[in-house]
Amino acid sequence: MTEELLAARVSLDAQVRSLAARAIDGLKAHGAWLRACNTCGKTEEEEGQFSLCGRCKQRVYCSRDCQVAAWAGCHKAECKALAPR
Repeated sequence: MTEELLAARVSLDAQVRSLAARAIDGLKAHGAWLRACNTCGKTEEEEGQFSLCGRCKQRVYCSRDCQVAAWAGCHKAECKALAPR
């Protein structure tokens, strides 16, 4: 669900962006907006602890090692398609 909300937050449709922003704000208010690393699955201990892919802003990484592993794996091929336009 986190990935879908992040993608909706950069949608071209203003109504979709607004709904995504409200959903994210609601989750944050209840302490339920902690992301998981897309490579190893580790969960943030506090909001904003992990980094997003610098290009597509759709993948979350707990460390540089996980980011490099994902890039070498499959993220390199999908990153451009995931990037906001």
